[in-house]
Amino acid sequence: MSNTSNIYDIINKFDDNLAVIECGGHLGNDTIKLCEKFKNGTIYCIEGNINLYNNLNKLEYKNLKLFNCLLADKTGICDFYIDENSEGDAGASSLLESTPSYLYNYIKKEKKISVESYTLNDFMKNNNLDKIDFLWLDVEGFEYYILNNSKDILNKINYIYTEVNFQEFRKNGKLYDDIKKLLLENNFIELNKWEQGADWGLWQGNVLFKNLNLS
Repeated sequence: MSNTSNIYDIINKFDDNLAVIECGGHLGNDTIKLCEKFKNGTIYCIEGNINLYNNLNKLEYKNLKLFNCLLADKTGICDFYIDENSEGDAGASSLLESTPSYLYNYIKKEKKISVESYTLNDFMKNNNLDKIDFLWLDVEGFEYYILNNSKDILNKINYIYTEVNFQEFRKNGKLYDDIKKLLLENNFIELNKWEQGADWGLWQGNVLFKNLNLS
C-alpha cells in the first residue's frame, strides 16, 4: 500500500474509455479517481476483504464493477491473511503470510480466512474481456505470482502498474527485481518507478510497465 499520487500525472493523459482492472481496492480512494478519469470505460475493482468490499459497494459509479474475490495463481479457494491492525485499515492483507518481524513490528495481528480466487485469465474470460488496457496490482507481495501465472496472456495487457517490494515482508514474497525480470522477458518496458524508503533503505514502491507490442 505505497504512495500512488504521481501515477495520475500519467493516467490523466490516457483516453477515458479504457478497460481497467484494479486489484486491491482498499478504501476506494484510487477507485474513485479511476472511475472519474475513465468515465467512458469500465473499472473492474477486486477486493478480497469483505469489510472493505462492503464499503466500496457504497460507491455509485455506473462504470464500476466490484468483485469480492482475489486474483491469484489458481482459481478456487485461497488462504487470505487479513491485516487486523486498525491503523492499517486492513490495507496490508495478503495471500502471503507475514514474516515474523513484519508481523511483530507492523501488522501486530493477522487472521487467516478463506476467499474465492481467480487467475487473471479466468477473470478475463468470466467478464468477457479480450484485453486489459490498464492493470493495477496492489496485493502485498503476491503480484509476481499473478503475473507469472499469466504469461500466456500478458500480450493482452497494455499497461501494468504494480506495487513492488525491495525487502521481504511476506514469506516467499517476490521482490522488485523478480517482477522486472519477468515483465522485461515478456516484451514490457519500465516507464516509471516511484520509491519509498527510510534511513535504513528502500522498502516499497510502485512501477509502471508498458507492453512494447501494443500501441
